[in-house]
Amino acid sequence: MTEPITLALVGSAVLTEGIKFLYGQAGDLLRFWREQKKNKAPAPEATQTSSIVPHPCIFEGSLNPLSADLNTLKPWVDLMQVSWSHLAPYAEGIKEIDSTNSALLKATDELRSQLEAVYGQRITFKGEPRERSGVPVIVGNVEAREIAGHASGVSAGSIASGSVVGGVKAETIAAGATAEGVRVDVVGGGFARSRS
Repeated sequence: MTEPITLALVGSAVLTEGIKFLYGQAGDLLRFWREQKKNKAPAPEATQTSSIVPHPCIFEGSLNPLSADLNTLKPWVDLMQVSWSHLAPYAEGIKEIDSTNSALLKATDELRSQLEAVYGQRITFKGEPRERSGVPVIVGNVEAREIAGHASGVSAGSIASGSVVGGVKAETIAAGATAEGVRVDVVGGGFARSRS
């Protein structure tokens, strides 16, 4: 997750439209998840393509087409529901959006980070000092009761640009076993971050 302070640097109009955009995207994904789970045999390859047209002037860079499948969405659904509900009163115009409200900026950044992981690309608003929208984001997580061999959240030969976030959660790691959040030979033009 990025520092929410970067969101304090965007104008209030951009922040307002940005929150509405993130809220709408998350709502679409959560509805997609619910509808697929209602099916007796949901297809993991089923995808949700965004139908939301964002305000064109709110992004640094440009977003690639936004689509997600069930496997990519699954690890983020619970967190996304919480973040989405935190932004609801602001996105719906019930509460006023204030760029000095640190709790609002944190909730906005959390939802954005979840959407970036699901969509595999940065979502950056005008005025933010971070990678431009559309830059690839690679997220990998391992969750296991026990690791007896080797586990990596992300393992790559090289990464020319973008960001990589990897994590490993395990109750036990057997003697001689290894667990790595991220394992890369070369990272160029981006950064790698490990979560454990």
